[in-house]
Amino acid sequence: MSAVSPLSLVEFVENYTTPLLPNTAEYSSELLQNLNHLFNTQNLCDVGLMVQTERVIRAHRCVLSAASPYFHAMLTGGMQETRADVVDMRAVAAPHIIEKLIAFIYTGLFTTPCCLETLVFTCNHWSQKGGANNSDTRTTIIRRWTRMIKDQAIPRSLC
Repeated sequence: MSAVSPLSLVEFVENYTTPLLPNTAEYSSELLQNLNHLFNTQNLCDVGLMVQTERVIRAHRCVLSAASPYFHAMLTGGMQETRADVVDMRAVAAPHIIEKLIAFIYTGLFTTPCCLETLVFTCNHWSQKGGANNSDTRTTIIRRWTRMIKDQAIPRSLC
């Protein structure tokens, strides 16, 4: 009898498994829910965004960078924020605007209205290309939100 050589992992997968075709929408939704859970429980957060002197939002550099070219440039571009544990965001936008944008990044949901002009301005600012390594996907995420906000027809009395 000749010895049977063990199968490699590749041979096993090719010969003995049925490929699974994931429901990409379901997978994406579950992934976003899991990221939001990590955010809400403050697990693995590696950067703080100071929105007020006494208010720091802890978040994930990779999530912020993937969602916004503004954050991508800030957190990967070699600036001082690249290495900082806490990034001062107080001069960027009002705290509630930053909180709404971060909530959108982690949930994909636009919540209660606020000052529409400020929100749209901040979205446009965060969607600006951040250098040669910018991804159109990051730009698209924030631009999509900007379009959604503009299309909501939020009464100015709520601003």
